[in-house]
Amino acid sequence: MGLFKFSVSFAKEKLRTLEPSKRAKAKTSLAVLLPATSNYRPTVQSICTQEVTQKQRTWSQVVSLLPVYLLQLCYGMNSGFPAILTAQLAEPCSEFGITEDQESWIVSLDNLLAPLICIISGFLQQQFGPLRILMVSCVPYTAGWIAAAMATHAHHLYISRILVSISHAFICTTVYTVEISSKELRGSFSVLESVLRCVGSVLMYILALSFRWWEIASLASVVPILAFISCMFVPESPVFLVKKGRLDEAECNFSRTFGPKYDSEMEVKMISDNLEGLRQSTSRKSDYIRSIKTHPEVYKPFFIIVFLSLVQQFSGVSVIRAYVVKIFDGVFSESNHQPFNPSNSSMLVTECSAESQT
Repeated sequence: MGLFKFSVSFAKEKLRTLEPSKRAKAKTSLAVLLPATSNYRPTVQSICTQEVTQKQRTWSQVVSLLPVYLLQLCYGMNSGFPAILTAQLAEPCSEFGITEDQESWIVSLDNLLAPLICIISGFLQQQFGPLRILMVSCVPYTAGWIAAAMATHAHHLYISRILVSISHAFICTTVYTVEISSKELRGSFSVLESVLRCVGSVLMYILALSFRWWEIASLASVVPILAFISCMFVPESPVFLVKKGRLDEAECNFSRTFGPKYDSEMEVKMISDNLEGLRQSTSRKSDYIRSIKTHPEVYKPFFIIVFLSLVQQFSGVSVIRAYVVKIFDGVFSESNHQPFNPSNSSMLVTECSAESQT
């Protein structure tokens, strides 16, 4: 107890002998360490303003990606079109008949030119820009739908499917979504493309309940035309513009996409520095490939994507999509359980002849 009283009295004596200037410095230093309460209490108005700005940026990016989404919808519609086309042409009263060999060609020709176009698509996008390549991809889609709507023979459908394969390749390899969207929403926008493909295929099956295949092809030609028109009102990729030295235009496109308050100049400078670093890199691509084991951030995503693609293709999803109408018709149709009656067959031929005369 005596030791404690001695310690307290010694501390009081030291405080009395402390100089006033040192006391002021001590108080000032403690005051500096305290956080300013005003910086940690944002107002409700500032929070609401930030939320509104973020929503505006999100919707402006969605509008900029409208051509891509329309073309992805058209991609899905073209993927589901052979299923209803071959099923309706196999009917007794169809516009013209096709054999099983012709049917297999119609189903598979939409992948004929895709490997070649995919290889040169990256080079074309670097030379002319992703937006212009999107505009080019609208032309084969439109021509393919028109050729299908006016088809009177299986060979006309061959031409239609070959034209579709060209646009398929351009859409699969486009980098417009990645280069025009922010890093926070890039993943969501990319996933939405796959969703729209599925929506396009389902839309084909629904339309086939009320329309013939040539009517559906006529209506579907509007989609790539709308995509072409929307391409005229959306900004070009800022990465492509910086690469071509059009810095002012790149800043303007950033402001259009992310709003006038966005630091477009800093973003353009960052892209320019990254591109300059790539140009000044002395390592060759062959050396980079030899040292690929030291870059897991490159080969791991690559092998994952290749593995998933192989699983998807070998699972038969493309074949099922092309013959889904016939598969379900064979499984669930009640006519498959009825015995064949020659009189019904003759009546069916008579009805078809009467329809063809009218």
